[in-house]
Order: sequence, then structure tokens, then C-alpha cells
Amino acid sequence: MKVILINIFDSNMTRNILRTQVFGVLRKVPGLRLVILVPSVKKEAYVKEFSADNVIVDALPKAAPSRIESFALFVCHHSIHTHAARQLIEGGWSAEEGRLPLPKYVIARFFFFLGQFRVYRKIARKILPIFFQENFFEETFNRYKPDLIFSPTIYSENDIRLLKLAKKKKIKTVGMIKSWDNLSSKDFLLIPPDGLVVHTELVRDEAVRVGEYPREHILVSGIPQYDVYANPVFPLSREELFQYFKLDLSKKLVL
Repeated sequence: MKVILINIFDSNMTRNILRTQVFGVLRKVPGLRLVILVPSVKKEAYVKEFSADNVIVDALPKAAPSRIESFALFVCHHSIHTHAARQLIEGGWSAEEGRLPLPKYVIARFFFFLGQFRVYRKIARKILPIFFQENFFEETFNRYKPDLIFSPTIYSENDIRLLKLAKKKKIKTVGMIKSWDNLSSKDFLLIPPDGLVVHTELVRDEAVRVGEYPREHILVSGIPQYDVYANPVFPLSREELFQYFKLDLSKKLVL
């Protein structure tokens, strides 16, 4: 039996993957097992909603990012040389004066400056993965023996740890760009997966231009959670819909 390991750490990933037709299709593939890793505090709820004969829900290892991992992520985020990334640096996140505290601001601008140089980006992608602790997932890999790792953001510490361990063990990987602005503001593509799923042609072009990812390994999927709108068979008839919301059938409905 083939095993796909999926890291789900927030509700956006649940929406993008588990509550779409994609998940329904995968559950019906003969000889395929899905292992969903979720935060331990959410495991019970996910087991109740998604577990099945060929779907296993398990808890992510409790491993907060170390200081060196946090610094590596900081470097990654600020090595993206785009207007959007510069806006984040200038706007800041935490300081009351409206920008990063001065020491962090100077460091962020330093890596932003370096990010325009291809040779720096190549060196960063060689060195920064060293600092991520992939050993947290050794037990998980030994238990489930995955054939494919699906990384739904590529830039979270757990996604990077999973991708690093998968590369070490020569396990195939597929990543997904979580949202339309990630490549220009958050996702340095530190450990590029073997295949990449993006929502639109624009994001595909950004993956090639900003992330330096090979175009031939990119799949443009559309936005998975919008598949329901393209389904010609609406799940409810007009009568059933009006009855569900206790509406007057004699009136027109404007959504």
C-alpha cells in the first residue's frame, strides 16, 4: 500500500485540501493510505471528521522552532527581494512605532539587499536547511513509511523539517503554494519539492521568476476550495435550499 503523508497545521490547509473534492478523490484510490498530521490539540476533532479505513490522523511532534530555526526562517522571509517583502519590512509587525525594532529592521534590510543576488540565494538554500531539526519526524517516518510527502506551505518549520528528511531518505515530495501572495512575501522555497502545485498562472510565473523553480515541474491546479462552484450538480435543489433556510418559495432569491 502506498502512503501519502500530509502536514495540516491550520484551518487554511484544512480548507485547501481536506474539505475539497481532492480529498474525496484520494480517499477512493485503491491501495492508497493517507496519513494526516495535525496539532495534538486538534487531533480528536480531525479524527472525528476525517478518519476512515484508509485515512489515519496523527499528532504532529511537539517541537517549537528553536532559536536557530527561527533565525533561519527570519533570514528566508527577508531574503525575498520583492516590493511586497520590502513593504513587510517597512511596515513591521510588532513595534508600536510602526516598524520592526531597529536591530531587527537593520538585519532584515541587510538580507533583503542580499536577496537580489542569485549567488547569495543559492548559498542560502545550501546552508540554511542545515539548521532545521528533521529528526523530530524520524519516528513518524519509521511508523508509516511514506512514499510521498505533501507539503501544503513549504515555508513553515514543520514543512521544512519534513522536506529535509524526505530528501535525505530519497522520498518524493510535492509542495503547494498556500496563497497568492506567499512567493512574493513569505515563501523563499528553501527546500524546493520535486513537484509544485500553484493556484494560478500568475503564481506559476512568480515561482519561476522569484522562487527560481523549474516551470516544467509546476502544476496549475486552480483554487481547490472553489471547485464546488464549478460543479454543475448543485448539492441541493431550489426547494431543498429554501426549505433548509426557511425561505418563501414564491419569492426570488438574491445571493
